[in-house]
Amino acid sequence: MTTKILLIDKEAATFDDFKEKLSSVGDQWVLETCTDPKRVLKLIKAKQPEIIICSHRPSVIDGVKLLKSIATKFPYIERFILAEETEKEALDPEIGSTFHYLPSPCPANTLQLELQRVVNLNNWLGQDKIKEIVGSVKGFPSLPPVYMKVVNAVNNPNASVESVSEIIMADIAVTAKILQTVNSSFFGLEEKVSDITQAVSILGIESVKNIVLAVQAFEKFEDPNQQALVDQLWRHSMSVAIAAKRITKHETNSEKKAEEA
Repeated sequence: MTTKILLIDKEAATFDDFKEKLSSVGDQWVLETCTDPKRVLKLIKAKQPEIIICSHRPSVIDGVKLLKSIATKFPYIERFILAEETEKEALDPEIGSTFHYLPSPCPANTLQLELQRVVNLNNWLGQDKIKEIVGSVKGFPSLPPVYMKVVNAVNNPNASVESVSEIIMADIAVTAKILQTVNSSFFGLEEKVSDITQAVSILGIESVKNIVLAVQAFEKFEDPNQQALVDQLWRHSMSVAIAAKRITKHETNSEKKAEEA
């Protein structure tokens, strides 16, 4: 399977350089070039590349502006900006949302790894419609405040089960979900747990941190049909997480690795 790449750069030497760096992986990549930014949109329609790499030289090619335009019209195409390290800080606000970053000059192994990474991701996403939706996302919501408080408490050298429990008790929804989880059939406890500190001790701080994040992320789904799917996903996720923890503990006899599983 071949992947079509469109390289936008006014210097022919850049095309030759990239062609040489990709030659070691055979015919996996089909490289096309465009030296006139004004022709890019027409060329994309004609060539239909999966990946676009655009040089960023503010005095010659404004890669940011061009890739933003491409992202609007072709959100499913993977986009890279090729720029010097000195330019990276200025590009940071757009890296990860509008485009990925490649250093200029770009080492052959870095180029190949980055291209393969996005190809693997596209293969995993599968359908073009899903790629289009993911590609059109401009940003992601910030992490929930209770989750951030728990993370900060956990990262504190003096962190304790009690300090984490105090934060959780301030949120009724999170408290209820943690108690529901610890009292579920997955744990098979003989007596019902009603104390949040005891629940945190049983679940482990890492597991509690993940539960807090999940609860506050899923609370955005208010539609009953969506909520039913979320509940199914929750039960499945908890089953997998607990199974992974138990298997890891059995295989490694390490509490730390079991928590990380």
